[in-house]
Amino acid sequence: MKKTVIIILAVLPIIMVIAIAFAGRIFSYYRYIPIEKVCFADPFGNELDERHVLQVEVGESISANVRVLPDLASNKRVTFYSGDESICTVSPDGEVTGISIGSTVVIVKTEDGGKSDLINVRVTDDRVNGVTLSEKEISLSVYESRVLVATVEPYSALNKNVVFRSSDESVAKVSANGRVTAVSRGSAVITVTTLDGGFSDSCTVTVGENMPPLYFDFSSSSEIQAMGSGYMALTDSVDLARYLRLDSAQADISEVGYKISSGGAYASLSGSVLSFTGNGIVKIIVYIGEQEAPTYQMEMLVAYSN
Repeated sequence: MKKTVIIILAVLPIIMVIAIAFAGRIFSYYRYIPIEKVCFADPFGNELDERHVLQVEVGESISANVRVLPDLASNKRVTFYSGDESICTVSPDGEVTGISIGSTVVIVKTEDGGKSDLINVRVTDDRVNGVTLSEKEISLSVYESRVLVATVEPYSALNKNVVFRSSDESVAKVSANGRVTAVSRGSAVITVTTLDGGFSDSCTVTVGENMPPLYFDFSSSSEIQAMGSGYMALTDSVDLARYLRLDSAQADISEVGYKISSGGAYASLSGSVLSFTGNGIVKIIVYIGEQEAPTYQMEMLVAYSN
C-alpha cells in the first residue's frame, strides 16, 4: 500500500502538467482569436509579392489562394471582389474567371476585422475571334493593284495566319499577302479566312475598263517581287524597263523617265537600271513626259537586303 501511494505521488505531477496543457489547448479553441492579417498566397501558403500577376485566359477559371493569419483565428470567413467585372469575375470561394482582355485586381476582405489584400489579374486570349479587312469595296483599273490588310483579333492571338481567295481570278487575283491585282473588267469578291477558327471577312473588287498608260508586271520575275505595299529586289541590280507595260495609245517608251525621290543613299539609277549599293528602301517615280511637269507618274517602293 505504501509503495502504491509513493508511485501515485510521483506520477501525479506529470498527470497534472499534461491535464493543464490539454485544458489550455481546449480552451484556446473556444476563446476568441482575432484576425491579424489576410494575404494572397501560393499553393504552399507563402505570401505573394505585391507585383505578382494572376494570369487567366478568357473563358477559363483559376483559383486565387488566400491565407488568414493567425492560423487559429476564430472567424476566417472572407469575401472576394473584382475590380472590374467586365474583365474578370470572382466566385465566393475565390475562383477567378476571365471575361475579356485587360488588367484589373481582385480584392479579398475578412469578415472579422475588415482586413484586406489585393492581387493583380491579367486576362489574355490567345484564340482568334475575328478578322477584318482594311477595305470593304475597292475600284481598280485593269492591271492596277492594291494591298488589302487583314487585322486578326485579338492582338494577343497566337496564330494569326490567314488565307486570301478570289471568287473570280479572271477578274482579280490576290496574293498570299493580300495584294489584289485587276485582270479584266468585272467584279470579284476577295475573302480572307483565319486558319484558327475559320473567321472571315470580304471585300468587293470592281474592275473598270480604264487602263493606266503604264504599269509593271513582276509576276514572273526572279529579280523582284511584291512585298506588302511595295516590292523587294532579289538582286542588287534590276532593269525596270524589262517589266514595264505601256498602253501604246497613251504613251511611248521614249516618253518614260525614272528618278529616285528618296533613299538615294542606298541605290542609284542609270536610265531604267536600278542598282543597290546598300540595304535600304528606295522610292522611285516613273513618269511620262517632262520630269517637272509629267502627264502621268506613279510611285513605287523597292527594298533590298543582301
